[in-house]
Amino acid sequence: MKRENEKHPVISLSGESFKHYLINRYGEHVGDYAWKNAASEWAEPVPSETLNQLYNRAKTEIENSGGSLMSYAVVDDELVNCGTVDAPWPDNCMWVLQFNND
Repeated sequence: MKRENEKHPVISLSGESFKHYLINRYGEHVGDYAWKNAASEWAEPVPSETLNQLYNRAKTEIENSGGSLMSYAVVDDELVNCGTVDAPWPDNCMWVLQFNND
């Protein structure tokens, strides 16, 4: 039996840190992009479409394990949910990953 107020591990990442997380965690499994360069040198920008694929993979994995993936931005001095990810990639969002303890 689970308690309703049970705490779950949470990670909060800036936009650039979230890109690093996606590439390091999921990058090798999507397309033929030069992941070794992207992960180590960041010599060229990762295309928005590729980031969207990585995001969708991460969101599916996290939600299937009982967690959640959310994004927030400050708009007119107010914190708002960024909603879904579309091209172009939203660079001004803060990403919150909540994991299930199980």
